[in-house]
Amino acid sequence: MSIRTAGAIGRKAVIVTWPSELVELYEGSYRPMVRVAYALLGSRQEAEEVVHDAVVALARHWGTVDHPSVYFRRSVVNGCYGVLRRREVAGRYVPGPPPDDQERSLIELRDVLLALPWRHVRGHEGSCLYVCLGVVSRCG
Repeated sequence: MSIRTAGAIGRKAVIVTWPSELVELYEGSYRPMVRVAYALLGSRQEAEEVVHDAVVALARHWGTVDHPSVYFRRSVVNGCYGVLRRREVAGRYVPGPPPDDQERSLIELRDVLLALPWRHVRGHEGSCLYVCLGVVSRCG
């Protein structure tokens, strides 16, 4: 059995067919890998996301990996470590109170943006948005 997935890159439709061996590995390892990720993260949603990311990474490297099951498991564990690192970093960036002269609507916008889950802003730690929100003192 193989899986065909469809998506769009730019304006072109892309169809990807996964090898049946990869599908079998994924189906047989999904639940155990989610359990491993959950044990490390304590969040089922994050655990499932890490497992999905790991299988996509494995699919990208399929054919070049000598031991796919080992690669898959290591990718899941590494993905969990990445989530834990992001949590730690996010905990360091505690914003101060907004300025007293700030408009109420801007304070509400700031609070909404700061409430976004970390995964929605990861990779942008040095962005000027964080300066505007008072999370960091300078861009980059």
